[in-house]
Amino acid sequence: MQLWHRLGLSLKLNLIVGLVVLLGVSTLVFTNQQSRYRSSMEQGEMTARLELHEESEVVSKLLDNTNSTLRTIKTALLNEKTSDRPDRAQIVKLLKQELELHPQVLGLYTLWEPNAFDGNDSANRNLSSGDDDTGRFIPYVVRNKGGIFIEPLRDYEVDGAGDYYQIPKKTKKATLVDPYLYEVNGAATQMTSLTIPIIDGSGKFLGIVGADLLVSQLEEAVKGINAFGGYGTVFTAQGNYIVHGGIHELSGKPYGGSEEKQLVLDKYSEGDNFVRFTDDKGQSAIGLVQKVEIPGIEAPWYIEAVMPLERIMADYNRQMWTSIVTVIILLAVLNALIYFVLQRLVIRNIRKVIDLSQYLSKGDFTHKLSIRNKDEFGKMADRFNETIDNLSGMIRSVTDASHSVASSAQQLSASSEETSQAASVISESIQQIALGADSQVHSSADASKAMNEMSAGVQRIAESAASVADSVEAVTEKTRLGNENMKETIARMNRIKEAVDQASSNVVSLGQQSGKITEVIHLIREISSQTNLLSLNASIEAARAGEHGKGFAVVAEEIKKLSEQVHDATNQVSAIIDQIHKETEQTIATIDEGAQAVANGSDSVLRTGKLFEEIWHEIKTVNEQIQDVSAASEQISAGSEEVGATVDQLATIAEHALQGSNHVAAASEEQVASMQEVASSAQMLNKIVVELQTTLDKLKID
Repeated sequence: MQLWHRLGLSLKLNLIVGLVVLLGVSTLVFTNQQSRYRSSMEQGEMTARLELHEESEVVSKLLDNTNSTLRTIKTALLNEKTSDRPDRAQIVKLLKQELELHPQVLGLYTLWEPNAFDGNDSANRNLSSGDDDTGRFIPYVVRNKGGIFIEPLRDYEVDGAGDYYQIPKKTKKATLVDPYLYEVNGAATQMTSLTIPIIDGSGKFLGIVGADLLVSQLEEAVKGINAFGGYGTVFTAQGNYIVHGGIHELSGKPYGGSEEKQLVLDKYSEGDNFVRFTDDKGQSAIGLVQKVEIPGIEAPWYIEAVMPLERIMADYNRQMWTSIVTVIILLAVLNALIYFVLQRLVIRNIRKVIDLSQYLSKGDFTHKLSIRNKDEFGKMADRFNETIDNLSGMIRSVTDASHSVASSAQQLSASSEETSQAASVISESIQQIALGADSQVHSSADASKAMNEMSAGVQRIAESAASVADSVEAVTEKTRLGNENMKETIARMNRIKEAVDQASSNVVSLGQQSGKITEVIHLIREISSQTNLLSLNASIEAARAGEHGKGFAVVAEEIKKLSEQVHDATNQVSAIIDQIHKETEQTIATIDEGAQAVANGSDSVLRTGKLFEEIWHEIKTVNEQIQDVSAASEQISAGSEEVGATVDQLATIAEHALQGSNHVAAASEEQVASMQEVASSAQMLNKIVVELQTTLDKLKID
């Protein structure tokens, strides 16, 4: 940052403009190169896809033809097996004919389970060149040195070497075997096999029919993949190279020999058919893959086109460096042009401004800025010159004003001394007023205290009167209730007296009725005596009648008994009536006494009611008088409070007067101090004016 500050303006402007131009041009170049990069990649992909499509058609056609041939042979084998006399020689002849028709195939063969073809393995042990000591039908028709030979299949029960038989036997599906070494006429040959299982109608595995393809033939098929100096490969879904057009030694080896190649294989399997990676030659490359599927076989083959990234991007890199060199040359020329323009149009005028600024910094306002251009610098020169003229005028005005200020400062100093003395006299007078106000404040406080005590006493009287009034009011209410209860008691006593009189009358009537009952009983008793007498007479007459009067005698006896019972009952009723009569007389006497007592009680209650009414009137009068006393006490208390408030206001006014006096005294003292400061400031101002005049004398103006 310090280095940047030390650089000249022209260099700074040149660097800034150069960086801006560089950024803009770089952006354009980068955008252009990005477009060219995509174009180069798309061109490489298109070229590789065309080659890949052509060669994949060749491989696909080879596999499809072989697959079709094997299925034809399979049909012929099943037909021959179901014939009356299956002929092994006929099948071998068919295999030989098909091999001659398909020169791209190394060999054709069939392998049957024991006795599965014709049930006659024992008769075919070592019978021909295509038989071995097992007698199984296992002929292998193969090319070798321009001819076609027949030999028995070997190692078909061995894991690895016999996968061409073991896998379809286990899965019962067509199989495309990964490349392997197999001995043909005593020579180890690298090949791959396409085998199809032979299964009868019940699903039983009978054997296989297969074809061997030389890896070298597939290498010829991928030689056409050479875009941008690249090469082609063929690999299986299990990740093994069948053909490697770049490094032949890798044919039959695993594809994912490194972690990066394994990731590439995973991407291919996931459907990403355009991948960037480091190939087996150690160079950065682009891989493009196409799947080759065979009907009836689940595991497909993949044909890969590998193109060196350096060859694909050769044109792009060449154009990129050309663009970079062009940009550098353009920047150099542009910077030189900008430097020349800045020197002529900007830097020269700025230096004139710097020279003028040096004169102005020394107080010399006699120089002007001379720029004849009509651009911004010319306008700036005009404004500069106007500013210099204005400053010169201002300096003259300040010089004249400084003389006036010096004279005014002397006058101000004298006036401030006189004002300071007058303020001192005012301050002393205000202090005396403050002492009087302070005395008035104390007197008002004493009066306020006395009024507060009197107001408190009156308030207590008013509260006591109010309490008594409340008590009298309660007594009045209770007396009124007692008077009403007494009136109700008198009414009840009157009703009791009336009830007693009625009861006495009823009892007398009851006595009279009991006398009448006695008379009736006497009558019944006489009738009973006569009845008894009549029954006695009847008994006598019945005795006289003899036998004829027995019935009448019984009736007479019953009448006698009834008469006696009536007589006894009459006596009992008579006794009860006598008892009732006696009790009735006692009741009448008791009721008469009660009636007399009720009459006496009624008179007493009546007198008590009159006393309650007189008490109620007296208490009502006392209550009214107490309320008058309470109202008067409240008026006195209110008057005391008003007087106390007036005294408090007087005290407040006295305090305000005291505070005002103190403030005025303080203000007077502050004014004295201020006037002293004004005097000091006037002296200082006079000194400053002298210094200003000395400074102005140093400035140069026209």
